[in-house]
Amino acid sequence: MNELLLTAIRFGFLALLWIFLAIVVSALRRDLRVSQGVAVYAKSPKVQRQRTANLRSTGLVIVDGPLVGATMTLSAGDITIGRAPDCSIVLTDDYVSSKHTRMRKVDDTWFVEDLESTNGTWVNRKRITAPMALTPGMSISVGRTNFRITS
Repeated sequence: MNELLLTAIRFGFLALLWIFLAIVVSALRRDLRVSQGVAVYAKSPKVQRQRTANLRSTGLVIVDGPLVGATMTLSAGDITIGRAPDCSIVLTDDYVSSKHTRMRKVDDTWFVEDLESTNGTWVNRKRITAPMALTPGMSISVGRTNFRITS
């Protein structure tokens, strides 16, 4: 075989190898971006994208995570947070369980409880094991998303 032809085949093989590696790296980066994203779906509570929390009633503000600044007014009824599509707030995060956390209003007080999630629900940087009453200013961490209770 001609040496020039053999060198051309080698360079062609190297070019195909680099193109393959570029495609693999591109797919990995795209998958990482998707897994770190958060999608918020609201069924009954109203979700607004705001940078400030000027809520007259009790509310929930995302203070850390992909949707920083999104707010939600807490109304009557249970609010579930998780990856399942039937949750009130759906988080597409690998560290969030299907049904991760539930917030419930009893009389005039909101409570948060962990639904036996793998990574736990954290309130003010402490993992909760039983339902806990919420007051304005408290922070709730679910996976990579941090919420703050407003009044």
